[in-house]
Amino acid sequence: FRLSPAQADQIWQHVKETFVEVWTLRGVDHAILSCKITAHEEAHQQHRQRNIEWWERNQLKREECLQRNRVRWAQRQIAQERRNEKRECRRMRKEDGGIRSTSAQE
Repeated sequence: FRLSPAQADQIWQHVKETFVEVWTLRGVDHAILSCKITAHEEAHQQHRQRNIEWWERNQLKREECLQRNRVRWAQRQIAQERRNEKRECRRMRKEDGGIRSTSAQE
């Protein structure tokens, strides 16, 4: 989902208010329509609750995955730094070896 349950609920409240307002302007009784919508919401409460629980589980999975990725990235960075340090040490030893052999020949 792209929206959190709170965001979806906020949008639903706005849509519901607008829906009731439009139908009230068309002559439908506000109280009756509101009662029908409330009854429908209550009938589907379990379904909404399951969806919220599913969303929360998936958010936890997503956060755990992001955390694992951050740890892996940090480990890769450390390994890359070590490789760079070893490479630099080898390069410096090679340069030192080249300087010594040149000065030994003189």
